[in-house]
Amino acid sequence: DAARAMAARAGFTGSLLRDRDGYHAMCYGIHALPTTLLVNGAGIVQRKSAGYRPAVLTDISARVAAFLEAETPVAV
Repeated sequence: DAARAMAARAGFTGSLLRDRDGYHAMCYGIHALPTTLLVNGAGIVQRKSAGYRPAVLTDISARVAAFLEAETPVAV
């Protein structure tokens, strides 16, 4: 679909969520699209950014990479 195609063109490889009824937007306080969330394993939002900004995706990618390479969880 169009959202997946746009994400692929932007080089985004994370998960996408289609929120047809707005439930998740309400739960996470999302008021703009697109919104990027970095959510930890406990479901706690570690980073939230509204709109498309490549620098935000770079920051989130670096945080995920650091977490995956660390022997113990990295505080973000």
